[in-house]
Amino acid sequence: MFVFFKLNNQRKAVVWLTHSANKKALSEVSFLCEALKN
Repeated sequence: MFVFFKLNNQRKAVVWLTHSANKKALSEVSFLCEALKN
């Protein structure tokens, strides 16, 4: 049970890291688009 809980937490951490990295990349891309437009 503990091992399953640990694996589940790791998966959540990976999902969270991927999600935050995607958000960061999206904001950087939109920032670049705004800079190119001006």
